[in-house]
Amino acid sequence: MRMNRPRNHIRRAAQASATILAVALMLVSAETSIAQVTVPVDADNDGFSPPADCNDTDRRIRPDATDVPGNGIDEDCSGADAPLDADRDGFSPPADCNDGEPAIKPSASEVPGNGVDEDCDGADGPVDKDADGYAPPADCNDGNAAIKPGAADAPGNGVDEDCSLGDAALPAPPQAAAAGPPPLEVLSPFPVVRLRGTVGRAGAVIQLLAIRAPQGARVQVRCKGRDCWRRTQSLRARSSRSLRFTRYHRYLRAGTVLEVFVSKPGTIGKYVRFTIRKGKPPARRDSCVVATSRTPSRCPTG
Repeated sequence: MRMNRPRNHIRRAAQASATILAVALMLVSAETSIAQVTVPVDADNDGFSPPADCNDTDRRIRPDATDVPGNGIDEDCSGADAPLDADRDGFSPPADCNDGEPAIKPSASEVPGNGVDEDCDGADGPVDKDADGYAPPADCNDGNAAIKPGAADAPGNGVDEDCSLGDAALPAPPQAAAAGPPPLEVLSPFPVVRLRGTVGRAGAVIQLLAIRAPQGARVQVRCKGRDCWRRTQSLRARSSRSLRFTRYHRYLRAGTVLEVFVSKPGTIGKYVRFTIRKGKPPARRDSCVVATSRTPSRCPTG
């Protein structure tokens, strides 16, 4: 019996060593698993982490930064530096559709019917067939010179002479009681909102968002969705030319909503809502806005 004691002692020591070795292997395996989990870190505290942030050591380089053309640096992480303005007209491709001709650029005046797209909106300007100073789509009847934006609209005759999307309403009969404040006037000429692009399976590529509004009107575009790098943009109409919101000329996936508000104090303005859909043109809903309100309302009848 005394000779068996050393063997038992050796056996217990071997079992303890095996247990310690198994625990060590489990700890090494756990550390290896933890080391394999990589959590993205925003090292430069610019609000973006790799891979979206292509340089996480410089906070000036991030997806929403402005790219300086031709400096060899991809500030907005788009995959390439912004192109130079070769013709020095203030615009670079792809916004400038001809970077070798300074007279062709997004802000140029379009000469209708000459076969040249001077303002880079994707097509030559339409011809003014009735020579009334307006071309479609602003002129809702290009075969009658008396029908055009700004023309006097005869109330109740069933003809939309001023192309305001409706015949002028007949004046209301006088009321016996004291009248309240005068009704608000509708913006004239009534704003025209255009959206053009290419429909895809999961969304759409917006190629043109243009709004024609009367002088002095304020135009605001709101974007709701994950693809909206800029949520709102506002411009003031300084002339009768269309305002182009090029910041939204991009790919927008289904579910993205674009809202357009055209307003002016003391008037009834226009509201349009576009909802991007899968494999279909965007759904459009037209309404009105009262004065500078940002809540759509029903348009007046007539």
